[in-house]
Amino acid sequence: MEVAVARPPTGAFAPSFFRAVLCGIGGAFVGAATWYALVIFTDRQFVYVAIGLGFFIGYSVSWGAAKGGVVWAVLSAAIAALAVVGAYYFINRHLIIIGGEEIGVAFDIPLVPTFDELKTVLRIGFEEDGSQYFFSGLCIAAAAFVGFKGTRT
Repeated sequence: MEVAVARPPTGAFAPSFFRAVLCGIGGAFVGAATWYALVIFTDRQFVYVAIGLGFFIGYSVSWGAAKGGVVWAVLSAAIAALAVVGAYYFINRHLIIIGGEEIGVAFDIPLVPTFDELKTVLRIGFEEDGSQYFFSGLCIAAAAFVGFKGTRT
């Protein structure tokens, strides 16, 4: 009895570094937007969302690469770090604007920040809520773990 071995896809859908990057960025965008929406609508942060974002990014990268390993773990962690920065910028931006409105002060924080504006908003948020360090670390660690383990296809 012969066992059929599936051949890896070729052409545009072939696993590659470029596909892994694109899948990881797509997963990061969807996951970070979901995290932002949950925080905004519930006014709370859930540790499971940070872990889920990391797993989602790690899975996306390893799916795009069709394997796991150290390279994919590092790529997953780097993309997760960027996703955390993006998500926390918008989360902290929202909380600063709402907090200002409550005391009668209008803060003008742009949707697309300069590097200094990004640093300032993140610094304010991380100083105000120290759990952001914990959530960020969990997200990055989860992404690296799943990126290293790879997908089982």
